[in-house]
Amino acid sequence: MAMFVHLLAHLVAIYMFVAAPTKADEVDIKKILHELDRMKRDNAYLREKFDTLNAEMATLKNGKGHRVSRSQTVSDLFNLRQKRMVDTSTPLDVDCTVSTRCPPGRDGRDGVPGRDGRDGVGKPGPVGPPGPSGPRGDLGPTGPIASLVDIRKVVMEIVSSNAVYINGSSGGSVYVRWGRTKCPDSAQLVYAGVAGGSHFTHPGGGGNYQCLPYDPQWGSFQDGTQSSTYMYGAEYEVSYTNTPFSLKNTNGISTLHENDVVCAVCHVPTRSAHVMIPAKKDCPNTWFKEYNGYLMSAHSTQKRSTFECMDEAPEVRPGGKANDNGALFYVVEAQCGALPCPNYVAGRELTCVVCTK
Repeated sequence: MAMFVHLLAHLVAIYMFVAAPTKADEVDIKKILHELDRMKRDNAYLREKFDTLNAEMATLKNGKGHRVSRSQTVSDLFNLRQKRMVDTSTPLDVDCTVSTRCPPGRDGRDGVPGRDGRDGVGKPGPVGPPGPSGPRGDLGPTGPIASLVDIRKVVMEIVSSNAVYINGSSGGSVYVRWGRTKCPDSAQLVYAGVAGGSHFTHPGGGGNYQCLPYDPQWGSFQDGTQSSTYMYGAEYEVSYTNTPFSLKNTNGISTLHENDVVCAVCHVPTRSAHVMIPAKKDCPNTWFKEYNGYLMSAHSTQKRSTFECMDEAPEVRPGGKANDNGALFYVVEAQCGALPCPNYVAGRELTCVVCTK
């Protein structure tokens, strides 16, 4: 290989002697020497170039005595060679930068690996199944001890927002709304009816008022009077002019006096407790007001009865003004003595309110 390259260098020296190259020729000669250096790295290509250069040198010497002039460049020599070898099927180029007819080059080197591809933008896949349950966490620190007030508050919130179930039955509370046939919006109507009780002149019999439905259902019965205790209807006894009640629900009747008393049984499914509070119009905090009115009961000279809260704007039973007496409702007034005055005032009608929780 070294001898072969040495021979090529010798051929170039001959050319330099024959052509007497200029400065421009010397640049082209350096290109040829650079080509020789590259030829050392490729034996197959070196053989082909050797043949080409050998033929080129033969052309330069020109067997007919042609001598290359000093001013003629390497490029001119190559152009001359092209003219003389037009019929040659294989090009004989020393430097392919000079001629337009070059042999195929060697395969290019492998390029450097490219960068990673960009993240694609695809549609989200389906949601996978739930993973297995994780291990149970550590027990948390002990919290502060709650006061009885806090416990009571939490219990009341639960009771007020959820129905309470006792012995498998739905909870809630039931109360009677005296003087009305409808329940407040917060309650459900169980039934509507008329008020009743024992006759005001009878020393015996039941001591409490009852809310009787309009449509009774009879069991085994025998008409006639066989018993010694009775149920009578009830009337309002408010003959004096300074009645505390509103008449907006009486359908134009100017007075409640001697009209029959109506009633409604109401159910509150989400509050389990109820209470009637005398001498109050508003409920305590955390309690819900169902309705308010005035306290009523039997006359002080008649047989004892219960105290009931009559709605502040009562209704009457249509066609029920007949002064039939029976069970009677009188407005209850305060009397000083054991009852502290103040804050109570003698002779003042007592208010009342029904509350649930």
